[in-house]
Amino acid sequence: MSKWRKKPVVVEAVQFFYDGPFPIPGVWYPTKDPEDGGTYIGDAFVITIDGQRAYLQNGDWVITEPDGEHHYPCKPDVFEATYEAVQFTVSGVEVEPLDWDKAKAHLDFYEETYR
Repeated sequence: MSKWRKKPVVVEAVQFFYDGPFPIPGVWYPTKDPEDGGTYIGDAFVITIDGQRAYLQNGDWVITEPDGEHHYPCKPDVFEATYEAVQFTVSGVEVEPLDWDKAKAHLDFYEETYR
């Protein structure tokens, strides 16, 4: 079997958490329980390019397809192994890439607090 390297492609992605940030484009959010206003009924999901629902878990990355209309989820460990932050500037100021340790700490805090 021959070996292949994935072509470098820049993607738009945001990490999903039930507690925010809101809204993430392309994510369908479940309804909140009218009794307490904080408990979700159902799961958040995205619609893939194949028209299928792909359900999300806390910490999943939501990646936008090249068509800009569809999205797909990616588990945090696969995302970290596959993608690296693109350096760019905003108004002449270089923006730092995502700090994976801070992102993991946020996920750990969420899981300890809400599960």
